[in-house]
Amino acid sequence: MTLEDTPTRRQLIGSALGAAVTLAGASQLFGSADRVAALSSAVMRPGAATKPAVRLAITDKLTFPVDANPIYGTLVCLNNFGGRSTANGPCSHNGVDIGNDKVSGRGRPLLACVDGVVHKDEAFSTGGLTRILRDGIGTYYRYHHLDSYESSLKEGDPVTAGQVIGTMGNTGNTVWSHLHFEIWQDSLTPSRATIIDPVPRLWFPHGVTLRAPTACAT
Repeated sequence: MTLEDTPTRRQLIGSALGAAVTLAGASQLFGSADRVAALSSAVMRPGAATKPAVRLAITDKLTFPVDANPIYGTLVCLNNFGGRSTANGPCSHNGVDIGNDKVSGRGRPLLACVDGVVHKDEAFSTGGLTRILRDGIGTYYRYHHLDSYESSLKEGDPVTAGQVIGTMGNTGNTVWSHLHFEIWQDSLTPSRATIIDPVPRLWFPHGVTLRAPTACAT
């Protein structure tokens, strides 16, 4: 995959080692998409990032935050960090959206992406039921629009990567059952945090479709 010469590309070029991507057929719901066959060291074509959403270098890979078992249906990840969350929305999306591309994904297990603790559970009018994890170096992982929390976990409990922490839903300001996933470094206060693109950090399981972002003017 060719990376265009953009400020985002120059930030990531030292970490981009290449990607193996095959083309998938068109989805009835989302249209054409790139099938992610392997993304062990990949940087996908970015959308235009706007502050505070910035793309940083790849470090250790995170466990994919949604159970990719095909018994729950096939998954699509909208690569819309720094882009639009809706067709005509502002270019200020602080995360990526992961959900089923055909059947409803409501109730699909959500997984801890890292070893850490349950930092906080909150409910927002926009983000719905939200569970926030924190790792050992002060990075926060935000899971939005949950249908339910894993009841055996409460704030302060330890979690291990791959552990079920809740289920996918459409609480908040969405009708599509999906996970809105964000990564915040150093703080949960917007003015103090660095919000980074999850895509280069994630290990993508076989069969997950990474859809191109909605273009934004630069």
